[in-house]
Amino acid sequence: MRTPAFALLLQAIRPQPDIDGMRRLATQVTDWDALAMQARLHSVAPLLLRGLHMAGLPVPQALKACSDTAVRQSLALTRDLINATAALSAAGIPYLTFKGPTESVLAYGNPALRSYDDIDLIVEPADMEAAARVLQSLGYAIPNAGIPPYGIHPVQILLHRRETRSAIDLHSCWTQFPRLYDLPFAQAYRHRLAVDIAGSPVQTLANEERFLFLCLHGGLHFWGKLNWICDLAWECAATGHDMSALSRRASEFGLSRSLKLGMALAHDLFGLPMPQAIDAARLPAGLGYLKAEITGLLETHPGQPRRGRVHSLLCHLLLRDSNDRRLAELQYRWRMNVARA
Repeated sequence: MRTPAFALLLQAIRPQPDIDGMRRLATQVTDWDALAMQARLHSVAPLLLRGLHMAGLPVPQALKACSDTAVRQSLALTRDLINATAALSAAGIPYLTFKGPTESVLAYGNPALRSYDDIDLIVEPADMEAAARVLQSLGYAIPNAGIPPYGIHPVQILLHRRETRSAIDLHSCWTQFPRLYDLPFAQAYRHRLAVDIAGSPVQTLANEERFLFLCLHGGLHFWGKLNWICDLAWECAATGHDMSALSRRASEFGLSRSLKLGMALAHDLFGLPMPQAIDAARLPAGLGYLKAEITGLLETHPGQPRRGRVHSLLCHLLLRDSNDRRLAELQYRWRMNVARA
């Protein structure tokens, strides 16, 4: 049973909130500062502020302060993204960005409505070191003043800029385990989408590939924050995805279970219409358990990681589409543990 405060939060951050329902729920909320804290932990403070304004409800000072901070950070990172991608383009380095400002513009229509705390960029593995040098020329630094030797090319480099307290996560594959999203960069780049942000074109994933990545990313973090589920609801409202085509693409990438779980959560929490092509009402074995656990933890433990390595591993494996993919992930995790030992 949801508390009135959490029910109000869920209603307020929908693409099209029920204004009368919000007003009824607001009369039952007793601790507005606690509601503001929940919004901050779920990274949805600007969305909650928008919803309360739409319903003509009072805005707690704690929420306004939290939203103002999130908006300033988002706009600063948007500026940093424009500068970084312009520098990479000038150096002739193909790139794509995902999540962050481009997702905010495409799904929410505003780079400040979605909260994020870093910039994600991906390049060809062979371009990783050159891309890192370009970003260093903009004032970003790599911890320990070196590029980590993750094999021939690094998988991920985190760069920080002390003056602005901003960070860029530079990737050469979509996740640390490449087989989770077996989309070659060259293929993704051929089908890329150019997003206009403040008059600057920024390259990101095409619609279907971007939506599937959101489902994969949310699952990797056990959908521990509402903002990741919000992305799916707002994406569907803004872009009108062809769910039959999306379902076929998910099957090709082994992400059918990730897609179904994400859509089921968006349906339960935000009233997202459930297309027949997804049929998330009939979840595969194990996903119903995950959905129930996630929805419970979202209210009581927002953003907190799952406890216990074994439990975490089992939940990861439940999201894989086949035994072959489960075995491959187990082998990968075993090699990583051996390498760290």
